[in-house]
Amino acid sequence: MLAALQALWRLVTWLPPLAAWRLVHEASRLLPPPRPRADGGGAPWRFLGYELRSPMGTAAGLDKDATMVWLPLLLGLGFHVVGSVIDEPWPGVEPKLLARLGGGATLNRLGLPSRGARYVARRLAALKRALAESGVRLAVSVAGFSVDAYRRAVRLLAPYADWVEVNISCPNVEEHRSFEEPDQALELCRALR
Repeated sequence: MLAALQALWRLVTWLPPLAAWRLVHEASRLLPPPRPRADGGGAPWRFLGYELRSPMGTAAGLDKDATMVWLPLLLGLGFHVVGSVIDEPWPGVEPKLLARLGGGATLNRLGLPSRGARYVARRLAALKRALAESGVRLAVSVAGFSVDAYRRAVRLLAPYADWVEVNISCPNVEEHRSFEEPDQALELCRALR
């Protein structure tokens, strides 16, 4: 398995960024549910009342549609963030923009592409047992273009998440910028509590 992952990584770093992103997401759907990985030992880390086996995890933007939940297990991470997820399917920004940075990093300017909260909820429901046994904590990042859209996404996804992130600012989507204003952000947070 390690040799296959190393070969995939070489291919991913050689391909143009958008092609690499698509390849990783498509290939990840073919993998079986993850198996629990033995802890590395040592005292667990605490975050939001949860014990984490590692203080490191993934960030929103990598796994848009819960197709890569195996990644933190392979890498020994403590948490995984799915999303940001929109309540309904959304294509993102055209052209989808990804750029390579130094050191193998990639800049994500995709503009919140999402298959929608219902799709992600079905994926997480199917993986619920494997995720619970893995010890990896799961967060879901939600985004939207209205308070009601956020509410719909939270209702569908919160049952599968240890915590929910609320994405109030995507600089690549004009319709999403209104929540950057403090009054609107406060209204949104109050509505979602």
